[in-house]
Amino acid sequence: MLTIETETLEVLERWGVETLRALAALPVLQLSERLGQEGVRLSELARGVRQRSLVLAQPSSTFIEEMELDDAVEELEPLSFLLGRLLDQLCARLEARALAVRALRIRFELQPSFEKDFQTLKEDLRTKPAAKQYEKVLTLPVPMRNAKTLLKLLRLQLQGDPPAAPIQKIYMTADAAGARVTQNGLFVPSGPDPESWKSQSLV
Repeated sequence: MLTIETETLEVLERWGVETLRALAALPVLQLSERLGQEGVRLSELARGVRQRSLVLAQPSSTFIEEMELDDAVEELEPLSFLLGRLLDQLCARLEARALAVRALRIRFELQPSFEKDFQTLKEDLRTKPAAKQYEKVLTLPVPMRNAKTLLKLLRLQLQGDPPAAPIQKIYMTADAAGARVTQNGLFVPSGPDPESWKSQSLV
C-alpha cells in the first residue's frame, strides 16, 4: 500500500516487517539511522501522522463570455447593446471574486462575403471556408470593473476601426487583476473615483 523503493522493501522483508502495524511499532530513531528520511516517511505513513503542506488552487485570472447571434449585426448601436450585456455579466463575475479587468480582448466572427463563399465552393466543394475574424485589445492603465466605462472605451475603438463585415459571434476575454484599494485620510475629504472621471471624459 505504500510507495517503497525496492531496496527498502527488501530490507523490511529481511527484518520480518510485513504489515503496517509492524512497521509502525519500530522505533523512529532507529529507522532514521538505518533507512534515513525514507524510514521516517514510511513510519509516519504507517502511524497515520504524515503531514504535508496543502497547495492552494489559484483562481483563474482569465474570464470568458461569448454570444452567438441569430442575425448578424453590423450597426454600432445594436452591437453596443450586446457588448453591454456581456460586460455586465463579466463585471458581476469579477466583483464576486473581488477582481477587476486589467485587459479586455474582443474577438468577432464576421459574416463572410457571398462572392468569396461562391469562389471557395467552386474551388473545393468539400472545404468549408474559415470564418473571418476581427480582434481588438483594450489595455487599461488601472484595473477596473465599471461596465459603463469599459463599454465607452470599446465604442471608441470600434468607431475608429470598425469591423469590415457583419458580426455573427462575439467572444469577450478579460485578464483579471486585484481590484484597486484606496486609502483615505482621516481629515481629508474623499475625492471622486478616477473611473467616474474617465467615464465623464468619454461622453
